[in-house]
Amino acid sequence: MEKEVIPKLLAADVVVLVSSLYYFGLNAQLKTVIDRFYDYNHELKDKKMIFMMAGYGSQEDMDAVKLHIGKLSSYMRWEMIDQIYVDD
Repeated sequence: MEKEVIPKLLAADVVVLVSSLYYFGLNAQLKTVIDRFYDYNHELKDKKMIFMMAGYGSQEDMDAVKLHIGKLSSYMRWEMIDQIYVDD
């Protein structure tokens, strides 16, 4: 992953993260990618971000993800362009 994803992420101006709702959280595949950001935090700062999620349930079921993504955006110093949460 680091040889394919990280160089593209470093070169990008906008990061688009997409996940299905999985037990009130992000799916494991996206969480694995996010976990790999740690070694590159300084190089990844000051990007723009879009987040999209769809899943079975209600908007309330996505509250934990909304908090998580907001904290991630703040921590990474990424400007949130838009967030899209689609339920049911």
